[in-house]
Amino acid sequence: MESKKQIELAQDQTDYTTMKDYYDVLLADNKVKSSEDALSLALLEEKAAEAKANRGKISPGEQSTIIQTRLEAEKNVEIAKSALQKALEVLNTQMGQPQGTVYELVDRPAYRKMDNTNLDTLVTRAISSSPSVWRQEEAVKLAKMEVKYYTWNSGTDDYEIKQIDVDSAEGGLKNTKDQLAESLKSIYFNLQQNDEQYEQMQSNLQNAIKVLDISRKKRERGFATGAEVATNQLKAKQIERNKDELIIQMTMLQHALNKPWSV
Repeated sequence: MESKKQIELAQDQTDYTTMKDYYDVLLADNKVKSSEDALSLALLEEKAAEAKANRGKISPGEQSTIIQTRLEAEKNVEIAKSALQKALEVLNTQMGQPQGTVYELVDRPAYRKMDNTNLDTLVTRAISSSPSVWRQEEAVKLAKMEVKYYTWNSGTDDYEIKQIDVDSAEGGLKNTKDQLAESLKSIYFNLQQNDEQYEQMQSNLQNAIKVLDISRKKRERGFATGAEVATNQLKAKQIERNKDELIIQMTMLQHALNKPWSV
């Protein structure tokens, strides 16, 4: 039974680690795209600033600040690409693939609203399935068995020590259950907050898309610049990516809620 529990635990932990490493690649890829979009905007603004400078519309100091923004954006792209490369290396190691293996990042988690399962039910279910709780329960059984079959000829002091072992094992079991319950409560309430954040992001995205559409129409009529449209487009894209990151966070939390021992 012990070996079976160990195998199941190892498999659960491997599944969680692989999932986390893959999602880390998704998050890093998001950062690359965001930094590249920011660089594209910085280049547009630099080009516009150069045209204004040629007509004496902005000061050298203002133009220098815009150039510095572009340089920072270039640096951020390189940092993001380096982080993506490291995330890929970790995933390849976990998957047993040669370094340099590149993945099609098509498997993205979808938003799944938190179900209505009662928290107490989740705690009870997790406690009954937890390998740590099972080990502590076995320790209690063993300690009680040693007391039950204790040979009184061994002396009173030894018997008292055996009884202390029982108390210690029972205390350890209670602590393990309490810690697991507290951990699940924290995860549960974090998921509830994430649900609210997701709804807010949906609303923010709809508003950002409306603003983007308006700026595009203004651009067609000559009342907005390309940089203004690009800025609004970047804002909408960033909200979408923030939403993706929140969904990944929620997916990981939901996994931890169902199998907290795998984390």
